Parts: sequence; C-alpha cells; structure tokens
Amino acid sequence: FIIENTTANQIQPALAPSRLLEEVNARRGRQFDPAVVQAWQAVFERQRAQAPADGPFRPCHQFKGKPEEACAACPARSASPPCWTEPAVHCAIHGDPDCNGCFIYLEALERANEAGQSPPEPATRVA
Repeated sequence: FIIENTTANQIQPALAPSRLLEEVNARRGRQFDPAVVQAWQAVFERQRAQAPADGPFRPCHQFKGKPEEACAACPARSASPPCWTEPAVHCAIHGDPDCNGCFIYLEALERANEAGQSPPEPATRVA
C-alpha cells in the first residue's frame, strides 16, 4: 500500500505525505498492525524533522531504490541539490513521469509550505 501510493502512475500522482498518513491511520487495526503503523510513523516523522528545509527528507535513490542499476547511474545520486532540480534524473524508471507528482517532491513541498517557504522548482526533464 505505501509503496504503491508513493509512486505516481498514469492515473494519479503519488499521495502527498499528509494524505498517506491519513490513509495508513484509517487502516490501522484493520489492514495494518497498530504497532507497525506506530513504528513506521515514528521513523517517517523523525526523518522529516531531520531533513533540510529546502531538500528531500530522504534522497530519492534511498527512498525509491529500484531498479538499483537506474539509481546507480542517476545524476541526482551524488548531486547536492534536490533530485527534482536535476534535468536528467531517472524518475520515469520508478514510475514517476515527472517530479510534480513524485512523493519525494510532494513531501518537500508540504514541509516547506508548513514552514512558510518554497522548495526549488522542479527542472524540465531532458529526453
């Protein structure tokens, strides 16, 4: 459920983090073990609290990580700016056609909005 909803597809973008948390909590005790939800939520919130204000809570190659060979060749893997600012990133390999619907970008955007800031805009993808 979490993996499916943190990757965009032809029909819909990834869920924003707040919406994902709502969906997971709505299924707590029915579809998901409450202890597992609590542990996952604690790790997720800790990572978000430690993230830089203008970047991802976790690098995309660590969060998505599949297929590994695509991530190994992705220019965002070693770049210091956020992955969505790199025109040649390999997001489409993960199922995200562009950064505007990617969970990594949506998470940073949501966190920045909560802080009254704006993250860098997504780059235009190169073919």
